Amino acid sequence: PAFRKARPVAYAVLPKVAHEVKRLVDQGVYTATDYSDFAAPVVVVDKKDGTIRLCGDYSTGLNDALETHQHPLPTAEDIFTTLNGGKYFTQIDLAEAYLQIEVEEQCKKLLTINTHLGLFYPNRLPFGVKTAPAIFQQIIDTMISGLEGVAAYMDDLVICGSTIEEHNARLHKLFKRIEEFGLRVGMVQFYGSFVKDLQNFRGPLDTLTKKDVIFQWTKNCQSAFDNIKSVLKSQLLLTHYDPRLPIIVAADASNYGIGAVITHRFPDGSEKAIFHASRTLTAAQKGYSQIEKEALGLIFAVQKFHRYIHGRKFTLRTDHKPLVAIFGSKKGIPIYSSSRLQRWAIILLNYDFNIEYINTASFGQADALSRL
Repeated sequence: PAFRKARPVAYAVLPKVAHEVKRLVDQGVYTATDYSDFAAPVVVVDKKDGTIRLCGDYSTGLNDALETHQHPLPTAEDIFTTLNGGKYFTQIDLAEAYLQIEVEEQCKKLLTINTHLGLFYPNRLPFGVKTAPAIFQQIIDTMISGLEGVAAYMDDLVICGSTIEEHNARLHKLFKRIEEFGLRVGMVQFYGSFVKDLQNFRGPLDTLTKKDVIFQWTKNCQSAFDNIKSVLKSQLLLTHYDPRLPIIVAADASNYGIGAVITHRFPDGSEKAIFHASRTLTAAQKGYSQIEKEALGLIFAVQKFHRYIHGRKFTLRTDHKPLVAIFGSKKGIPIYSSSRLQRWAIILLNYDFNIEYINTASFGQADALSRL
């Protein structure tokens, strides 16, 4: 290990770095120090939500001096074997996983980071240490040891059960174990992969977290909060992807976001979701016309589920009837369509699908939550 000077950070990013350092210090993750024999510069990583992650660049010395931590990461086969026979599933994401693991006192100075604000040593396991993944996996494997129907890969845990009662019992045991280990769950973020159009629920709440927005708890905020609680307590059932079964892709748009669902149709005519996806509309996209928002939802859906649908026939559903004429025309892309719709129609030419209209009252999967 060696002492490295702080790296220059782009002026536009400095406020974000300062805010993140303050947040981590306030939470006890880092402690300021006036002196250290060792220090690593930081790397600023942009996150999807517009915030940043600070990582120590320990490749500058520390990582070369560390011995490999011998604990294997589970393979896909290991996970599938553990989950075999499951019909009901829940996936849990541990919030800021590494930062929940305490660092031994004698190691803290070795992990010091050097920023434009000075030196800080971590009290929690920081990102960038080469042994961190194996250390964290070992802790998680110890935590779930003896729990049936529970598999883990790093900070993602999956629980399954052959019945809803078995699933819920196993989930309860896991939560008790998580509590015993003192870990925290990022539950709402996790359920975004399983709950239809979660971003549309969160829209009023996400607005409160934006810069320069006055915190004011409105009726819309309370409604969004209540809706999220209701959904998290509901039965969230997915099915496994089966290449032998017909596929249906549906999408819908609201004022806040777009949501999509890919489902299988079973021989008895029933349909079950394979996966849900959603995201918030950007400021520019919120200004789109309704037909463009609905079309954007379809493009988001096919790109999100590309690996499931590319190269095979599927049904594309919308509750916006004009899109059937635009994207389903056998005569080519209508010349009266906007340039944006024409570009999206070209994207859809890469897929083999039948587009069908279904009225909003029957739409259910992709529409129900986006309309709340």
